[in-house]
Amino acid sequence: MLAQCAAFAAQIEMGVPFSDGAVLSTLFGYSFRLSMCFMVLCGLCTSVMWGGIFNMAAEGLGFYAAIGSRRGK
Repeated sequence: MLAQCAAFAAQIEMGVPFSDGAVLSTLFGYSFRLSMCFMVLCGLCTSVMWGGIFNMAAEGLGFYAAIGSRRGK
């Protein structure tokens, strides 16, 4: 899942420079550019990847998992 989300995010990011400022739609008087929609989708992929990355980092800690998952200190 992590690899698929990363690949999908990379493909979405490649679409940003090629969107040429095209307007996707107009809603309530605001125009939404296609590049902005690509960036929102990339953020969605990043948020899905966070859970996988954190679990992979804490996987081998064993007894020290509680210490490794704390912030600071």
